[in-house]
Amino acid sequence: MSRRGGAKPAATKPKKMTALEKAENEAKNIHDIVPPEYMKAMRMEIRELNKRIAAEEAMSYQVNDERIRMQYFWMIGKKEVEDVEAK
Repeated sequence: MSRRGGAKPAATKPKKMTALEKAENEAKNIHDIVPPEYMKAMRMEIRELNKRIAAEEAMSYQVNDERIRMQYFWMIGKKEVEDVEAK
């Protein structure tokens, strides 16, 4: 016979871990053999490289803006020449 309308057995769900708890557990399981001074130097180099990447992206945006501006002036100049030749 099947149970009807009765209380269901309590299912135990595993507790979901937050992202912070997951990160802390993963950090506890890491056994570094790299000296802390080397790790600090690597973090500093990463920061410097990120700054350089940001600067290069800014320069590439500037180059793109200038290229668009030159194309615009080229189209205007070409249109003016066509207008003069048409007269």
